[in-house]
Amino acid sequence: MAYMASEKKYISAVRRPGLLYGVIVRSTIHSGTIKALDIPEFLPDILVLTSKSIPGSNAVTVMRSTMPLLAGDSVTYKGQPILAVFAPTSEKAAVAAAKITIQYGPAKAPAPSEGKVDGIEKVDG
Repeated sequence: MAYMASEKKYISAVRRPGLLYGVIVRSTIHSGTIKALDIPEFLPDILVLTSKSIPGSNAVTVMRSTMPLLAGDSVTYKGQPILAVFAPTSEKAAVAAAKITIQYGPAKAPAPSEGKVDGIEKVDG
């Protein structure tokens, strides 16, 4: 009720000097490789981060599973975060994100496992 009476602010109403708003660009395919990211030249107030922008490890652990924070060369599920766009307003971030295009290729075939068939240990006899 306090929100309706505007006694409290929603996080989207908070404004701070230098605050940036972000948009995550996610994969539109279930599985594949990222062949190219077409990122236009933006004004200096727009920041685009990819997996290559992250110094050190690009990994996060969620419920004992480790996965990349941002997809690198491949996509393993639809909606996987590929890059992040930051700007002084949420509208500017959304417009910039919409201008980025991603070219996908087919998923890489897994390398054959020596002594295994379909991932199962081969037993002679």
